[in-house]
Amino acid sequence: VGDDDEDVGTVWRYTPGGTASAIASDESNVAHIVAGDGEVFWADADSITRYDVAEAASYPYWSGLNKIQDIFMDDDYILVAAELNTGDWRVYTDDRTSGELTELFNDNVLGNLGGVVMPHGVVHSGGKLYVSLRYTNWPSSGFIYRYDLTTSSKKKIVHSPPGIGPIAALGDHVYWGAWTSLSRIGTDEAGSYENVGTWTQPSSISAQGDTLYWGDLKSGFIYAWQETE
Repeated sequence: VGDDDEDVGTVWRYTPGGTASAIASDESNVAHIVAGDGEVFWADADSITRYDVAEAASYPYWSGLNKIQDIFMDDDYILVAAELNTGDWRVYTDDRTSGELTELFNDNVLGNLGGVVMPHGVVHSGGKLYVSLRYTNWPSSGFIYRYDLTTSSKKKIVHSPPGIGPIAALGDHVYWGAWTSLSRIGTDEAGSYENVGTWTQPSSISAQGDTLYWGDLKSGFIYAWQETE
């Protein structure tokens, strides 16, 4: 997405080995974008748009949110993390049958702690939802929070280095970026995290096939990493 002085820009599609083409213009403040089989969703601060690839047309999907923090999509769910007011955040889900977002849980699940953290990423894997939550005060450390979509059980599973941000799932691990590292923990939730990348600041993370991709905020490079045991 490119923008001008009024934060109005274009959503582009690029085919590897081909060229880039615009699929939508006059879009404002696009901060999050996810693509699936035949459809693309993008979000600005308070609304989400759906683009149908076959129809080459975009449609409003959801509005009325405030400060959308992240959006995730796979074959089973659309997940959205958003802040309504300071210290008041929600995680929403769409099971791909209703076409509507339903609140799954909010800051109250953490008691008094809920008001001093903010979601920065959300991902689904194996029937479980993982959220990266960052403290709003210095040094901005945080943790990974797990919600089981079958049993509704919830757990803070691991702490993170400062600046926890985007999150993705690949194989038997959950990965997340922080200010100076890329970390992971097994989905069995055993032990602590390990750093698989240092001196990198992932601004976004995506898992495709057996490869993890992330964009480095400082260098401007896109990195690829494959899980090996």
